[in-house]
Amino acid sequence: MLDVIHDTRPDTPYQVSRYYHDIAAKVTQAGGDAAIKVSSRFEHTGTASFANATTTTSGGFTGTGYRSGNVVDVTGGVNTTSNTYASGVSVPMYRYQGQFLVVRYL
Repeated sequence: MLDVIHDTRPDTPYQVSRYYHDIAAKVTQAGGDAAIKVSSRFEHTGTASFANATTTTSGGFTGTGYRSGNVVDVTGGVNTTSNTYASGVSVPMYRYQGQFLVVRYL
């Protein structure tokens, strides 16, 4: 055994697709010919959440005013409408960890 490689990376498609390619490069850098995988695991690192909400409100007033001397009487009605639309998503986030023994052929 020449060395031990500890590799930690985000669990993204790009990072995982390069996993063994990157390990092979690290083995070469360490002067080895091969690697033995000792362990690997996924670790939950958190959750990313995104949400959006939109509210629209419209309203109107109609009325009639009457003047008699200094007194004004107003009668009418108010109509309002309010709509709220919301959406959200939560995505778990992981990290991939692996440990390899670097070996050299004799």
